[in-house]
Amino acid sequence: GLLSENIVEEAATIFEECVGVFLDEHQIPYMDETEQKRIQPHNSSTPDCLFRETVVLHWKNNVQCEINWVECKMFYGAS
Repeated sequence: GLLSENIVEEAATIFEECVGVFLDEHQIPYMDETEQKRIQPHNSSTPDCLFRETVVLHWKNNVQCEINWVECKMFYGAS
């Protein structure tokens, strides 16, 4: 691969943390993977950020998009 697996994992973790900081700064309530696993320990499929309420994005021309979770994939295909 282009980068060692450790470097990719470390950078991906930092990116996930940055997304969390952004959500916190914009007061968007969410659960990270650790909290999700604590609440549902048998659920092996958890997004990086699960919103506590649906987030609605408003685009041009009155188009709306509802988002319930975010999965961060900063280095998809880098390894």
